[in-house]
Amino acid sequence: MSCGLTLADANRPTAQATYLATAPVFDGRVKDDPAWFKVQPLTNFTQLLPEHGEPASLKTLVYVGYTDTDLHLAFIAYEDDVNAMDPSNNGWQSDGVVAVIDTYQNDITGYAFSTNQTGVEWDASIFNGNENWNWSTVWDAIAVVHDDNWSVEMVIPFTSLNYPKQDVQEWGFNFGRVIKRRNEVSHWAAIPRQFNMMRLQLAGTIGGLKPPPAKRNVKFLPYLITAEAEGRDAHLLNRSDFGFDVRYSLTPTLNLEGTFNTDFAQVESDRLQINTGRFSLFFPETRPFFLENSQLFTIGVPRETLIFHSRRIGIGYGGTRLPMDGGVKLTGHVGRQNEVGLMYLRADSASGEGFEDFSIARYSRSLPNRSKFGFLTTNRDSGAVDSQTYAGDFQWGIGERGEIRTFAAASRSNDGVPREDEYAYALYGNYNTPKYQSSASIHEVGSGFNPAMGFVQRRNSRKGHVASRRTVAMDGKWGLNEWRQLFNYTGYWDFDGYKESDSLFIESWFVWENGADIWTSVNVTNEGVRDPFYVVGNEVPSGEYASTTIGIGANTPYAKPWGIGGAVNAGGFYQGNNVGVGIWTRYEFNEHLNLNLGWNSNEVDFPTLDEPFNFALTSVGFSAAFTPKINLDGSIQYNEADKVWSTNVRFAWLRSASAGLFLVFSDINEKHARSEEQRQSIVLKYSHIFDVNF
Repeated sequence: MSCGLTLADANRPTAQATYLATAPVFDGRVKDDPAWFKVQPLTNFTQLLPEHGEPASLKTLVYVGYTDTDLHLAFIAYEDDVNAMDPSNNGWQSDGVVAVIDTYQNDITGYAFSTNQTGVEWDASIFNGNENWNWSTVWDAIAVVHDDNWSVEMVIPFTSLNYPKQDVQEWGFNFGRVIKRRNEVSHWAAIPRQFNMMRLQLAGTIGGLKPPPAKRNVKFLPYLITAEAEGRDAHLLNRSDFGFDVRYSLTPTLNLEGTFNTDFAQVESDRLQINTGRFSLFFPETRPFFLENSQLFTIGVPRETLIFHSRRIGIGYGGTRLPMDGGVKLTGHVGRQNEVGLMYLRADSASGEGFEDFSIARYSRSLPNRSKFGFLTTNRDSGAVDSQTYAGDFQWGIGERGEIRTFAAASRSNDGVPREDEYAYALYGNYNTPKYQSSASIHEVGSGFNPAMGFVQRRNSRKGHVASRRTVAMDGKWGLNEWRQLFNYTGYWDFDGYKESDSLFIESWFVWENGADIWTSVNVTNEGVRDPFYVVGNEVPSGEYASTTIGIGANTPYAKPWGIGGAVNAGGFYQGNNVGVGIWTRYEFNEHLNLNLGWNSNEVDFPTLDEPFNFALTSVGFSAAFTPKINLDGSIQYNEADKVWSTNVRFAWLRSASAGLFLVFSDINEKHARSEEQRQSIVLKYSHIFDVNF
């Protein structure tokens, strides 16, 4: 039976790192390496899933050491049957081990490093409990499978981490292990049921670290590229060129980065989306230069109102990547509590004439117990037109379970468009216990708010939101792990009090110990449409629409090589009805090759139409890892609503981090009502990291 760990009784473990006079041989063979003989391993992992609070079912040992230049981590993960393990190049469907590091012990910012039996490397930056797996830095991992265990060595250069100025330091650490076939997740520092190991406040402490004294570190990343393209935007893509990025550590905690003739050809294409509403779709950032320390510049409500969204730089209409002359970025810590960020970039104008300058400045100060405050300002200068945004944010951690966040922002534009109410703000609070996770927020965006370097989904709106989730630990009854019940209400009103929309969502979700789950839901919505708009070419007239949608979905237990899930939703859709069906599946041929398929279809019946119309989004993807550093990834997508085919295939031979040889093929075919347009490109790019310390 689960012992139900809480924050109060989950003691944080402590340990000491060991100085390694001789660096371990980097071969993944931990037991036989004399460098590890005098290091006391960390063990006694505790389950988060499925038997929360119980000891891990299989033993894991973790070794923490360091040399004058690197942090060394080693794992020995014992197995009762090595032939039953589930490694994969897909990190979400794999066994694995992970290390989380909070160098400043500020409970807000940190790093995660993960690998599995194949030695594939995943790394992430952590901010406020959320991880960004698109982030990348220089480090290495290697794994070896033995008769009764598999072992891993990680080497993380100190130059890849930011940390305080102290001779002897304590850092926050936690270590985790996933045994996929058992749906088991366990940790060195035990985690209460309502959190995960990215909650840095819950990490243990490892002291005795003596990272090297301040050195000047330069990472120089030049690239060569040749590209051929046909169709629209070919003049932006056809070229044989070069450029570079450079990173210089002004101090051990403050980095200056520069970029010249910037190119992101190796980044995968955007995922297609179908817009079935009146408001803008959100696309995430994927470009490495902007992902580095991206959490520092984040203020706002995710996917709704962002004061700064880097996709406004160097990306034009329809996702076209615009030429970027370059720029500079200064990010990092000044002292233990202060974090600063400055950024300037120049890119071709989205209008196709001239260029635009982008400037951002950010300051944030950490306070005790997950609290912080900060300021941000942006400026976008297009010559005759310039726009500024000013924002401040505050986060207050209340005890161990509560949190309040708020931000306020104002904008100014001299583009000749008359605007009023150029502001936005939000107030958000949450409180989490092992049984209940509750939140409430208010969010308001003025009609004239125009963050020229940000993202706004709705203007002239007031939003109220309240949500609560109850988690009942089933402790194996009927094979169940948890029963989750969710209540969520969200409403939007304009400044005249007119209700634009609201939604009352109720869900019941059963999760089995083997990883299978099933859920049922009811969604009661009201839509107020003042101005007619179109969904896939079909008009939604002005009016008020009330509807109820009932849904059911399920996923099969985790098992190799096959997994499948699906959902069905049926109910009202504006003036008509909608039946939606979604199916997703994966097939793993082996630990190096996997295939995934997704299909979402909606059949909508409006009373004004002779027959229903259908729109669907289909995607097929594959990933082949020939070695941990050589892989081939591809995707084919079809947006039936807009008649768009998108194909993207990328071959990567990585040397370190995100540098190496890339060969990328892209094809987008749009079949409009009266014409057909096709855009193709093939890109060959090589980049290399030169790492110099002096």
